[in-house]
Parts: sequence; C-alpha cells; structure tokens
Amino acid sequence: AEFDEQTHNFVIVMEDLSPAVPGDQLAGCSVTDAELAIAQLAHLHGPRWGDQSLIDRILIKDQGKAVGSIKALYDMLSAAFLERYTASLNEDEKVMVQQVGENLVAYESGYQGKLTLVHADYRLDNMMFGGPYPIAIVDWQTYQMGCPMHDAAYFLGTSLTSDLRATSETALIQTYHQGLSQYDVDLDWDTCWHYYKHYAPAGLIMAVIASMIVGQTDRGDEMFMAMAKRSARMCADLSSIQVIQSGV
Repeated sequence: AEFDEQTHNFVIVMEDLSPAVPGDQLAGCSVTDAELAIAQLAHLHGPRWGDQSLIDRILIKDQGKAVGSIKALYDMLSAAFLERYTASLNEDEKVMVQQVGENLVAYESGYQGKLTLVHADYRLDNMMFGGPYPIAIVDWQTYQMGCPMHDAAYFLGTSLTSDLRATSETALIQTYHQGLSQYDVDLDWDTCWHYYKHYAPAGLIMAVIASMIVGQTDRGDEMFMAMAKRSARMCADLSSIQVIQSGV
C-alpha cells in the first residue's frame, strides 16, 4: 500500500485468491474447515503472546485497557436490538441478551492473563478456503492486543451450527491449545477452557452492537440472527454467565 499525506491519493495492491471460496456465515462450516481455522488461530496468537511492544495507540490498541467501552455501546443499543428482532428470538435468547448486558463489566474485566495480537472478528465471512492457501483470513480492521480466547470462542460460537459446535468444541479447542505449545505460551488447559467459556457471549455481543450501527439488509438480518442465536445457545450450554460471575 502507498499513501500520499498531502493529496490523500492512495494505491492498494491486492492479492488474487481465486479460486478460493468464501465462508458462509449463514450455513456454518464443517468440522474440517473449523479445524483448519482454529489451528491457524494458534499461529496468529502464539508468536506475539505477551508482546506489549506492538502497542502503538494508532494501529494496534490495548483492548485490556478499554473496560467499559463495550458495555456503554451494548446498553445503548440492546433495547433497540430486542425490539427489531423480537419475532426472530425466542424467550431464552431474549433473556440471554439481557443477562449478558448485566454482566458485561465482569465479562470485559475478567481476563487476567497475557494479551496477544487478536483479529477480533474471526468468523466465516472473513475467511477464504482453498485457492493459493488452504485458508486466508481477511478484514483486519479490528485487530488489537486482547485475550486470545475471545477469537476462539467467537469463531466457534458463530461459525458452527449449535449442535455441531456442542459435539466438536472440546476437540477443536484442544487442537488450538496444542498449536500454542509450539510457542512460548504459559496457558494451561484448564485456564484455556475456562476463558473459552467466559468469552462465549462474544458473538452475541457483536450481533447486538453491529446490527444496530450498520445499514440494515435482508442478508445482514439473517447473519446477525445466526450469530446471536448460536452464541446464545453456546452461553447456555457452557453456563457462561455463571462462569463470568464466578471468575477463575
């Protein structure tokens, strides 16, 4: 990329990924594709584990110091979300939207471990499968220093159908944890699994906030409902609210 600060003219050179196929957020992915994505996630997180030197306040922020920012947005938008999608959400899902909001401060402040470089929107619509690489990840506008298990929980909670996620998530997170062992990472399995459950609301939080601040489309509505409903089910399956409330 090249950018002229005086004229604001710019050039971006983009790689041709054909014949890669984009992931489909609505349909969800197979366990095979999920294994590929979760294995690569370990290779994103591992090399920069605890590397505070990356933070420059311009391109890479420290999300660990942004406690309260998500709750402010969520509180402002969740009522409108529930009103717009009331016919699409069942009562358990509506209750989960409210419970997540009530526990967002604990959710945001609950991680006490080292931060690393995270994608923060690691989901199927931002992945290309096949082509020059087995998988390519796009849409890096939200990358930051944060808790790695946010990416893992967000991906599995939004990118697999609920039943498939429930039967495969333990093995998939084990694949991720084993991938981290190649690097200088101090994350034992119990802690890894705890924070996976802690961050299960990640997809629901994104659905609530993003759906209210972007232009509304039919496909967008379907996508946000898929993310919200899958994540709400994940929270219930893993007792995530109780995990968030109890801490480590």
